[in-house]
Amino acid sequence: MIIIKYLVKETLKNEIAIFTVLILIFFSQKTINILNSIIHGHLQLKIIFYLLLIGIPEISQLILPFSLFFSILINYSKLYMNNEIIVMYACGLGKYVLWISSFILIFFNVIFGILNVSFISPWSIKYQEDIILNTKTHPILTNIIPGEFKVIKDKDIVCYIDSISDNIFTNIFVARLYSDNNKSPFIILGTKGYIMFDKYGNQILIIDKGIRYEGYPLLQSFRIIDFKRYESIIEYKTKKLTHNNMEQKNIFQLWQATDIKSQSELHWRLTLIISFLVMTIIAIPFSETNPREGRLLSILPAMLLYLIFFLLQSVFYSNIENGNVNYIIYMWLVNIFYLLLGILLNIWDLFKIRYMRLNRNN
Repeated sequence: MIIIKYLVKETLKNEIAIFTVLILIFFSQKTINILNSIIHGHLQLKIIFYLLLIGIPEISQLILPFSLFFSILINYSKLYMNNEIIVMYACGLGKYVLWISSFILIFFNVIFGILNVSFISPWSIKYQEDIILNTKTHPILTNIIPGEFKVIKDKDIVCYIDSISDNIFTNIFVARLYSDNNKSPFIILGTKGYIMFDKYGNQILIIDKGIRYEGYPLLQSFRIIDFKRYESIIEYKTKKLTHNNMEQKNIFQLWQATDIKSQSELHWRLTLIISFLVMTIIAIPFSETNPREGRLLSILPAMLLYLIFFLLQSVFYSNIENGNVNYIIYMWLVNIFYLLLGILLNIWDLFKIRYMRLNRNN
């Protein structure tokens, strides 16, 4: 039907707009940390924004259900405010049109939600962890900013690179000051260089065509070496992953796992999927708006119910992680309660419409 296509299209447009705004808000919250990391040279600009982009699936787990919920409230309440719903009823269309449109939206959102919480989001979290780990274990490769001096304290190294293009360094300056008196400090100047890895994971700095100055200035004893190729091994640092590994498991791995943390993560993801259905069913009756009273009186209770739902589920999720398995039952009791509440509200709304029609006929 044309009206169903219209409702689905308009609601989907609102959902995309709300989702985009919320994503931008989450990104803006991290802007200060991003700028701080760039200024202090902890991370390169492209790495930070790349982390933000691949972090979208993780953020979408909570944003997407809210976007659908709020878009239905906004779009359907607009039908009442503009008296479009009265025209629909006059044309013989019932409220089932809203339900059909809503379930079409639920279907597509649930499919994407299942794919996201089951596979896409765990992959993105794991990929972020790999990038962060690689950044910490290979500081020279990731932390050097072209045109700035970089001090590596644990190795007493000062580096400067004029420019980087396709992982090729140009105009390289490396100075190393040894605390051990048996080793002489040195300075290396090179025109071009790059970094490669050996089979053990070590970084090897390779500089082509340069000069090495070695010695102590006060003793006036220097060795000057012209070289065509210079190689220096940068030891590999091993670091443990600090991120919660449960978030990196897909849904099948969580289903087969028996530990408490895996079970809490599994039931949390299932709740996120069910929230599409539960909260949308609740949104339909609350979207009914009296044009004289405005939207606030109908939307505000729905928003409070939504907040209470996710606050309770978050508390239960945290308690399950702490070892209290009983909260799994509470989590599903809340899901069932909200589902029954949504069904009752829709049934009550249906009976109310029939009662009004009977009064008119009488």
